[in-house]
Amino acid sequence: VLFDGVPNFYDKWDMLNGRKCGGGQKRMAMDPDSAKYREKDGSLLFPAYTQADFLFVPTKYSGEFVEATRLHTKHGIYRECSVPKIVDMIRQQADATVRVVDLCSRKKGKPQMIQEVCRPRGSFAIAHPMKIGSLGPQVFDEEMNKLQF
Repeated sequence: VLFDGVPNFYDKWDMLNGRKCGGGQKRMAMDPDSAKYREKDGSLLFPAYTQADFLFVPTKYSGEFVEATRLHTKHGIYRECSVPKIVDMIRQQADATVRVVDLCSRKKGKPQMIQEVCRPRGSFAIAHPMKIGSLGPQVFDEEMNKLQF
């Protein structure tokens, strides 16, 4: 527990504690190139969590997206740790609005996922991880067709 009553999910996801996230975030926080993204007190905050599998960036924010992404890449920060801060950087610099869409997800993107998990939920925007490469074109097509309500 980080704070009273607030669970610490960091202990459950080893990406944050290992070299894929934490080390790069520390290096980025000390990098002079990150100065424009600092808070008023000089700190560089890293948002805890957001969807990292899908991201739509309107073209008017593409310059900010590229700059923020390059800074994370420079320090070798894993994508799933980078996305929350990249989104925050775009929001901060471009006064952008952030929307999060409903994700229907299950660790294994098995064909049954659509029928057992997604369809009963009703409304959602993305089914993940339904991958054409792992299911094959015919099964993938059949499962995607089941999403038509």
